[in-house]
Amino acid sequence: MIHIIRLIIAAAFIWFGFEQVSDDLYATLSNGSASFRVSGIANIWASYCAPLVGIVLIPHVLMSVAKIGNPDKLFQRSVLIVIFAIAPILTFATKIKLSFKSDNYVECQDLRRVSRWNSYQVYAVSVNECQLLKDRKNSK
Repeated sequence: MIHIIRLIIAAAFIWFGFEQVSDDLYATLSNGSASFRVSGIANIWASYCAPLVGIVLIPHVLMSVAKIGNPDKLFQRSVLIVIFAIAPILTFATKIKLSFKSDNYVECQDLRRVSRWNSYQVYAVSVNECQLLKDRKNSK
């Protein structure tokens, strides 16, 4: 039963992590968009950690079920590598790419959010586009 719960947790980590990081990846990889949002570095880092830890959890569960090797040791080391090596590299690569991309855009100051938990900046091709985004946000 515990293995099923662990697989559900792994799937949730993967799902929610990809859901979070998909906006930043889309902004990074797309060209010619009228606007995009850049999350704070801690948010991007956590967004990369979640699916990667979920992916690492799956072999841990499979090794535990099959009673192969030392799954706990592998899981602990893998999580440390994900959190302190892989996720930071992906985070900084994403952040650097987005900072280069933002040079050709205008920052929408009114749509910027700075908080302890969820900070982000919004960029648009022009001040008029910023105003349209602001009006759209206020009408919701």
